[in-house]
Order: sequence, then C-alpha cells, then structure tokens
Amino acid sequence: MGLFVHEQLLFGQHFTLVGGLRLDLDWTRVEGVQDKAELDIFTNQVVTRDQSPVSANEPALAISPKLSGIYTMNRDLKLFANFGRGFVSRPARDQANGARFWMPAATGLELGSRWQVWDERISLVGGLWWMHKESELIFDPEFGTSVQRGQSHRAGAELEFRIQPIKGLLFATDLFAIWTRVEHEGEWAPSPNAPTWLMTNALAYR
Repeated sequence: MGLFVHEQLLFGQHFTLVGGLRLDLDWTRVEGVQDKAELDIFTNQVVTRDQSPVSANEPALAISPKLSGIYTMNRDLKLFANFGRGFVSRPARDQANGARFWMPAATGLELGSRWQVWDERISLVGGLWWMHKESELIFDPEFGTSVQRGQSHRAGAELEFRIQPIKGLLFATDLFAIWTRVEHEGEWAPSPNAPTWLMTNALAYR
C-alpha cells in the first residue's frame, strides 16, 4: 500500500519546482516449507535442510521524498535536476528469514537536458546520474536465496533519442554507460556481472 503527496510550483515562465513525499507499506505473510542450503562456518561444508518450516507475518515501511527542478531556457530546450529516494524490494523469502522494519533505501541524483523540435517530433535527452543503495541483493542459485552484498554505488550517463518522421511512426534508441561498485570486506569492488554498456532500440507504429 502506498500514500503520497505531490506539489508543483511555478516561478514565472521559466522555472518549475516539483516536490513529493511517499509512504509505502509492504506486508509479508508466509506459511510453508522451504528447502535450505546453508554454509556451516565451522566445517566449511554446505548443509542441506529439506522441508524446513517457514513462518512470518512481517511489516516493512519506506519513506521516499523527491524533488525536481526544471528550467525552460526557450521553447525547445529544458534543463532539469532530480533528487529522489526510493526503496529496494526484498524477496518474500528474505523478509521471512530475516525481517527488516525499514526497507533498504535507494537514493539517486540526476542532471540533464531535453531538446525538442519539429512540434516535439524530434527529442534528444542527455543526462548524468548517481545512485546509492543501502543493500545490494544478488541471487545465489546454489543456496536458492538472495545474498546481501552490502552497499553499492552506481553512476552513469545516458542518451535518449526519439523521432517521429510521419504520424504514428516512432523510432527510439537509448544508450547507457554505467559504472558500478559494491562494498566488499570494507572496500569498494566492481560489481560481479554488472553491464558497462546498454543499448535499446525500438520501432513502433500506432
């Protein structure tokens, strides 16, 4: 369940300020059994427990503020800055096995610009962003659960292009460069299997 408030303020013809606050309640109720594989730190061996009972009835809360500023330089060009805080969704099995009342937070910042011409049929957006997650979850297939990897940082740049050459036809392409680090034994290390470059392309007709 979620509850939010949202406000938009206009300062003249050029500057817009948008703020918001959201409250989320996530309730996990689990009754059943689960096969578990755990590492015995004394023998360094994997111990399997079949049909282990699992029972939980746990609430979790998240408070998420956001703030955006948009500066309209002219009809075609806008500059924007965004700040936001959200939460990291925990799998139900993790909340059942180790409940947390406050959901792990994810905090992000973004700076960018948007250029639109030809009655907004051509759009070009560029941005730089940064995100911090209090808890990085990586699924481990050997143990059948998510592994906490501590905090993580991400930073990146993105470029978004849209063009509508004729009415109803849209071509879109997005290019992302991403830098990721996770906390490991008190230091920051590259995130395993994290992509450095991503690209998506789409052609649509409506």
